[in-house]
Amino acid sequence: MKKIILFLLLISSLLQAGDKPYLLLISLDGFRWDYLNRGLTPNMNSMAGQGTRALSLQPVFPSKTFPNHYSIVTGMYPEHHGIIYNRFLNPQSGAEYRVGDSISVRDDRWYGGETIWATAQRQGMKTACAFWPGSETHDPVKHPTYFYNYDGSVTHDQRLDWVIGWFSLPEAERPQVVTLYFSDTDDSGHRYGPDAVGNNDVIQRLDQTIGRLWQRLKQLEIYPNLNIVIVSDHGMTSMAEVQSILLSEILAGLEYTVSGYGPLVQFFPVDKQNEAELYARLKENEQGYTIYRKAEMPAGLHYSEHPFIGSLLAVADPPFTFTTSESENNESALGDHGYNPWLLDMHGILIGFGSGFNRMETGTVQNIDLYPLMCALLGLEPNPGIDGRLERVEFLIRNKK
Repeated sequence: MKKIILFLLLISSLLQAGDKPYLLLISLDGFRWDYLNRGLTPNMNSMAGQGTRALSLQPVFPSKTFPNHYSIVTGMYPEHHGIIYNRFLNPQSGAEYRVGDSISVRDDRWYGGETIWATAQRQGMKTACAFWPGSETHDPVKHPTYFYNYDGSVTHDQRLDWVIGWFSLPEAERPQVVTLYFSDTDDSGHRYGPDAVGNNDVIQRLDQTIGRLWQRLKQLEIYPNLNIVIVSDHGMTSMAEVQSILLSEILAGLEYTVSGYGPLVQFFPVDKQNEAELYARLKENEQGYTIYRKAEMPAGLHYSEHPFIGSLLAVADPPFTFTTSESENNESALGDHGYNPWLLDMHGILIGFGSGFNRMETGTVQNIDLYPLMCALLGLEPNPGIDGRLERVEFLIRNKK
């Protein structure tokens, strides 16, 4: 009798192991929604044709890399998760969060919310990140089981080796949630512009990388239970006719502290009188941008609640961009992003491939809804404090109960 019970327990464990869900989340930074329509991406188009493809993936405001990557994996707007720009100030302490600064990007105190890998680990899964904003923090509760600190020099194939290696680990050590990141189309979109031949070459090479990955994934034991989600954090708009807004000229003679650059700058006045003077001067010169008091920000932008957001915000319209005499980082080259997420040029892509997805095309999806969607695919209970809503995207899931 004891042998029969042990045998049944063994069979049960094997069946449960065979049913384990796996998820691979891939980000193609700056890959605009319409890049899939250029005849350059046969591999991704093939995956989209066998799964789910959205017309576009709408970013959160501001449509910058770190805020949107973190919204994708937390299901929260920046005003709630805290990564409000690629570079911003804590006005109370004077500390600065800055992309490229390893100390600040690994400081878990900047990051609110709960990432998909933290949710998975809290519920018994192992996870891995081949780069993702927020994955390098020092807090073991907030970082994945396996991860690498960001290094842009790591080749495509080395990143693929990491993913295949993780998914090939013994079951007890194998991650069920893996992220993979490529910056190529963001780099080329800034450098060449979104419609240039040089950018098209990069789009084509990136699709070839996805094709190589797909062929290798097919050889894995877990492949039947693997869902692949391909996204981009934002799109890109042409800045070939860029018009700079020089704040040092507009605000000459006034005292101000500014945070931000490019499409969005925020001001931290020293007092109410200074705030009124700054607002009046910016309003008087309002061309190519809109100046808002924090409380007057459009509700649809969801960008007013966090304490690190300035009391005055100047939001540019493309191809206008803010520059200051103190600016050290202006991303606008021949292409840029960070503008209003309602602009279609700011939208990215969404492809869902695997047994969990319906075969269908749909309209625009909000990227904050991806976190609850991924939780549903993995059988996880999502963090209850999110802004995303599963009911807006659950029709994408096959046999959703």
